[in-house]
Amino acid sequence: MKQTIKKNISRINDFNYHKMHKHTALSDLKNIEVYKGKLPNHLSKKCIEYAKSVFGSKKYAPWLKVYSAMAGEFKEGWIPDNYYGRIVIPKTKGLHGELSEMKTINSIIFRGEDLLDIVYYINEILFNADYKPINESNLVEYLFNKFDKIVYKLDNSYRGRGVFVIKKEEFNWSQLKNLGNGTFQKFIVQNPFFSHFMPNSVATLRITTTSSSTKITTRSAILKFGRSSDRHVNATSLMQISTDLISGELDEYGYYLNWKRVKKHPDTKVIFKNSKIPEFNRLIKYCEDLHTKVPFISCIGWDVILDNNNKIQLIEWNSGHNGIKFAEAMIGPCFKDMSWENLHKNN
Repeated sequence: MKQTIKKNISRINDFNYHKMHKHTALSDLKNIEVYKGKLPNHLSKKCIEYAKSVFGSKKYAPWLKVYSAMAGEFKEGWIPDNYYGRIVIPKTKGLHGELSEMKTINSIIFRGEDLLDIVYYINEILFNADYKPINESNLVEYLFNKFDKIVYKLDNSYRGRGVFVIKKEEFNWSQLKNLGNGTFQKFIVQNPFFSHFMPNSVATLRITTTSSSTKITTRSAILKFGRSSDRHVNATSLMQISTDLISGELDEYGYYLNWKRVKKHPDTKVIFKNSKIPEFNRLIKYCEDLHTKVPFISCIGWDVILDNNNKIQLIEWNSGHNGIKFAEAMIGPCFKDMSWENLHKNN
């Protein structure tokens, strides 16, 4: 009886998961078709056929349609976003994919790295970055001795949620600690290249790397900007620009999460085209080197940036569902050599 109930719950959850993805993908497809034109029938059919023959179900076709609409053609090797979430992540990451949700263990995982972390709040105890307890009465002085403002990130924060940029005069520890475990970090003053596009919030460069038995490889680089009303990059308002992996040059268009596109930042009016991210190769190598510290996680998204002293700063990392659909649509297939399409066969 228990096994039957578990199977039924699993089927319901699976149905709802793919239903949600289908709704999102088809909505995005309509937005893309506004400027790309309607997806041709032969490409739509190809997506369905490929989803069935390669991934075992047509429920993976909607994201293939989105990718095809953006690319103007069908490319073998694409990984649908819902297949990545339902099949690839559990098979290639397991529980280790949840490590990045605990911001408070960064100093343990990346021991030896000069991180942004200043103080950890873990299970009602305050620790410095070396995990030595500190007194609550000294917290304000500890945090703001060298900084005008700091960032507080909750464990399980993602896509800009659970992130707080705080000035000293705004600091209220009694409110913050009620939110749960979290990490206090230095506030980044970003390189002028990024401030030129948006000075009000720190941009993030999402570099995605993969790990195999033989090597660490960079698969994509996506630059993300917030809006003038944001204190940090927020999932509800950000825009993202694909970046050439060789030159570090930005694509002509930036895209909102609904795939609507613009040629310049809507607030500062700075054009994206012909701009190259400084120290791009160094940023790539930095992320690949970090991945060697957790090589058992197959795919990781690293959010990094150059500060005003040209030092690379790790803003955060995502070892779970790090998001692949934008990169797949813009420059993919990004993971063709990983053999992920075979994972469902043993499911």
